[in-house]
Amino acid sequence: MNITFEEQRLEILKNFNILDSDREKEYDEITSLAAKVCNTPIALIAFCDSDRQFIKSNIGFGLSEIPRDNSLCSYVIEADNKQFIISDLLKNPEFKSHPFTKPPMGVRFYAGVALISEEGYPIGTICVMDDKPRNFSSEELKELEILRNQTVRLLEIRKKNLQLQNNLSVYKQAEKIANVGSFEWDLQTNVIKWSDGWKRFNNFYQEEKTEYFDKKKEKFFNFINREYFLSKLENAKKNGTPFREEVVIESSRSEHKIIDLKVEFIKDKNTGIPKKLFGVGRDISYQRSLLNHNNSLASIIEKSLNEIYIFDSKTLQFIFLNRGALDNTGYTMEEARSLTPIDLKPDYSVSSFRNMIEPLINGKKEILVFQTTHKRKDQSLYDVEVHLQKMFYRNREVFTAIIIDITRATNDEKRLKELHEKLVKSNERLKYFAATTAHDLKEPLRMISNFSDLLRTRLEGQLNEKTSKYLYFISDAANRMQQLIYDILEYSEIEAGKLKKTIVDLKGILLNVMSDLEPSISSKKAILNLPDEYPVIRGNEILLYRVFQNLINNSLKYSKENQRPKITLS
Repeated sequence: MNITFEEQRLEILKNFNILDSDREKEYDEITSLAAKVCNTPIALIAFCDSDRQFIKSNIGFGLSEIPRDNSLCSYVIEADNKQFIISDLLKNPEFKSHPFTKPPMGVRFYAGVALISEEGYPIGTICVMDDKPRNFSSEELKELEILRNQTVRLLEIRKKNLQLQNNLSVYKQAEKIANVGSFEWDLQTNVIKWSDGWKRFNNFYQEEKTEYFDKKKEKFFNFINREYFLSKLENAKKNGTPFREEVVIESSRSEHKIIDLKVEFIKDKNTGIPKKLFGVGRDISYQRSLLNHNNSLASIIEKSLNEIYIFDSKTLQFIFLNRGALDNTGYTMEEARSLTPIDLKPDYSVSSFRNMIEPLINGKKEILVFQTTHKRKDQSLYDVEVHLQKMFYRNREVFTAIIIDITRATNDEKRLKELHEKLVKSNERLKYFAATTAHDLKEPLRMISNFSDLLRTRLEGQLNEKTSKYLYFISDAANRMQQLIYDILEYSEIEAGKLKKTIVDLKGILLNVMSDLEPSISSKKAILNLPDEYPVIRGNEILLYRVFQNLINNSLKYSKENQRPKITLS
């Protein structure tokens, strides 16, 4: 089936999940800036669906959608150069009867450029309109294209966020279905991240923030044998040796859960030193409960779906295999009675097997649990967990083995680990994308701010109040957008763990803030009450300076008129 250009364009538009979404501040700021830059009363950011035009943001328009047949933006989508400009609709034979030309809109002028996706498909437009005919300069077109590029970047960030959320949702659902939980311990920062599944093991369903290991180990490593496990964990951390351990968790509801826990290490490729510890646990409490139940109900052994083997304690020859064991191994009962467990367990010899079951023979253990590999009649292999007990059967001492096929669980664990690694890489790519996008936006914004300031300086005294106000709006919007970019960069550094912390003198920071805000403080005649003593803390000096600067500046800015502000820091 051939997919048309329009079908492909609509599919790509759907991937942004932008249609019928709520208004957002970032898009409104762009349309506001477009109206001011182009000196028009109307500006839109719109997306062309199959039969309608959805208006994401508008200035001076007032509608959230219009039929596509009435849309001027459709001409932008269909234009070869993906831009469409009409100086006077009434003088154009094709558009003089267009609905937009009639009251109450009365549109005479239109200029729009297409929003192009990464795949090269026009999904919408950013446009400006006026109720007066006018010419559209090349400089105005260039500025509209700059705003178009910013809008497209916002859309791509939106799509990346949606993809990340979908991947995270799949991961959480897979973890819940497999009844597993995981944690990741960064050995360099000593910080642990817990999955929702691990929180479920402990019955902590509320949102838990990432914490340092020494603060959280009692809550999330609340094992019955916790001290033994933590000592084993510390030893494994030193040499980077993976291990597997069954642990019993006492949850916040005083419930006991048996967790089959496997711990591995991610090592530095160059030094080989462990840098992260990754643990995956599977709740096997139900399996344990089922095992105990089956042991107490000997009358249903033959009908059990688990593989059940009974073999002589001296000769080791099989006496009985239940239907599950016969079906899985492929042997008949007659064939099985000539075999021993050694014939099914390629990892063991007769001597090593007898050494392993010695604690059951001498009564030191009542049950022996271990994992190994079984071999079927056709020589195929499968992973099993063996539960072995000594008991009496028909007046003779025997061993009873209940076998659980864990092949699927092993594969689930492997897939879960792979999915986790993919999510970690996806997070790293997203952080890099945010930082790169922020850097790319800084230059055009700086140009907007510099040129608007230059215009105000050169034309000082020649502009009317309205034009001066518009130039101020442009400069102010650019500065605010630059501030947002700095915040994005700082956030990406924080997420990447690059935030520098030093011993900070708060008194010195406050004095610098007061010095920089002196004109505002003096003009407001503000009263500042400062503390007598200042603590010395560890933090980021730049961020702390910005916090105090914003707090004091906002207090001055939003104080009541004709009332002397009083600001107290304690």
